Amino acid sequence: MKTIFFLLISIVLVVDQVRDDNRPQEIECFVELDQELLNLWPTMQVKDEYDLSIVQKKIKDLWCDHFVYHFKDENLVYVSSQVDVIIQLNLNDRQLITISAWNLLRANQELRNSHHITDYPLDPLFDFFMYHQETKSTISDPLFGLREWGEFVKNIDDMTSEFESYQCIVESQIALYFPLMDIQTHNMIVSDLGQCIEDLYASLDSGYTDDFIMPCDMIETKYAELLRLYSSICQSQELPGL
Repeated sequence: MKTIFFLLISIVLVVDQVRDDNRPQEIECFVELDQELLNLWPTMQVKDEYDLSIVQKKIKDLWCDHFVYHFKDENLVYVSSQVDVIIQLNLNDRQLITISAWNLLRANQELRNSHHITDYPLDPLFDFFMYHQETKSTISDPLFGLREWGEFVKNIDDMTSEFESYQCIVESQIALYFPLMDIQTHNMIVSDLGQCIEDLYASLDSGYTDDFIMPCDMIETKYAELLRLYSSICQSQELPGL
């Protein structure tokens, strides 16, 4: 009886170990593709057409080598269309490049969701961005986006909730997927971003939308700094621009 018990325990441990070992491999293609896309969004980090062509080639190669073979479902058609768009653009199309990169990042996120990948560090940050853009749009609209005050505050609460979800991600988990991450700089920016969110909440006390603009813009600035840390240009000295 004891032999059977210890055998079962051994099997469970082996299965868990296999699952842990395979998890990074399962999303390795997401990590590499997202890192290239983050060279193009939210800020353009490539300096010239040559640098852009290197990033485009890597995006194309990653697509052909990984996604086509590993992910076969209806979402793949849309993701494929975004890849086709982004690899054909040039620096004269900066705005289109940025939009296409964001569309592809979101499509990747939807693809992860469809495969029940729930612990990817960047996903809460992408959701955070959506809420922030809605907040920014409301503030900049003279009609306040036709929103009720409570609805506006709830949107900020939802944005904050995504930030708190990101804060709950332990450093070891980030390092597992992004081993070249500068954790010290990362933590400083996350702290600054948290302060910017507190400043936005504090500005709400006045009730004047002009007071909301600066903290909202600072959130966007710190967010861009944080996302840049995840880009391949920032994490690899062998890539262009360094």
